[in-house]
Amino acid sequence: MSKFAYIWLTIRFFYDLKALGLPNKKITRFLCHEKYRREDRFIKNVKKIGILDFNKNEDRSTTYCMLKLNDDLFTCGGDYKVIKIFKLNSENPVRLLKGHTDCVLSLLKLIKEELIASGSVDCTIRIWSLETDETLYILNEHSDCIYCLINISENAIASCGYDEKIFIWNFKEKESNPKFFKETFPIYCIELISEELIAYGGYSIDINIWNLNSGIISKIFIEKSGSVLCLLKLNNELFASGGADGTISLLNMNFERSLNELKGHSSCVNSLLKLTDSLLVSGSDDKTIRIWNFQTMVTVKILEGFNTAVLFLLKVNNNLFLSSSKDELIRMFGVDLS
Repeated sequence: MSKFAYIWLTIRFFYDLKALGLPNKKITRFLCHEKYRREDRFIKNVKKIGILDFNKNEDRSTTYCMLKLNDDLFTCGGDYKVIKIFKLNSENPVRLLKGHTDCVLSLLKLIKEELIASGSVDCTIRIWSLETDETLYILNEHSDCIYCLINISENAIASCGYDEKIFIWNFKEKESNPKFFKETFPIYCIELISEELIAYGGYSIDINIWNLNSGIISKIFIEKSGSVLCLLKLNNELFASGGADGTISLLNMNFERSLNELKGHSSCVNSLLKLTDSLLVSGSDDKTIRIWNFQTMVTVKILEGFNTAVLFLLKVNNNLFLSSSKDELIRMFGVDLS
């Protein structure tokens, strides 16, 4: 279709809707979705461009989490207990952070200074200096596995775990007794959706919102079925959740029920990644990665060929992301958006 014909059809569609008396927000939604549909066609190809195998000279082990430090350096953690710092073009890690005594399940780059945090099955959170590669603090209030870490502010982070608790750690005040909230089920994921609100999910069909100021659980969203395994803020209006039932729910910040569901995975959705303003990437136990347009609710690409479940996804830039899976490899995928 020529550019002139597209403009003419859009104007005609607008005129017809006005003639029917439909509200302007319907027209805006149509035009917005047409924009994102055109963006779908910009994805010419998605292909695997490399494999990182840091375990080839040691016992085989699985990577559960990854973290981008800067444009050059990345970290990963897994059941090898150490945290590996690596470059995308390196055959071996360039540095190792040693201290945890069990699997590393979560990693976080702190907002201030050259610090990262790690959560482990050994029930501790370690704060590391990237200048010295040494542990600065050990936070040990959790009594079970620590699944997720997020930044709350420049001086505070939050953690959640199998012990059914969310802790708020304030480094500036160096509290001896950190603020925490106790649930009735293991908490697998947390996400900051505003300055005072944390969304969390776990071994429950609900997504809950914790108000940090009042301490009140302000809203509950009902998932279709199964546990909530991952959460991701998409923009100032939407956040997404991945469930054990294979669906991805889109929810708005006004705390209404789920707006829509992205369906396609046949098993647990373990990880979510926002690639661009309209593209969402998901990794699943069904041994696939799916790229979605979350604005138009369409599956754009399906990446297959994995031998095992996809556990974690990490964005490098708009054209490159990493995946880890139970086959103990980290894969690099290039996205051609030209």
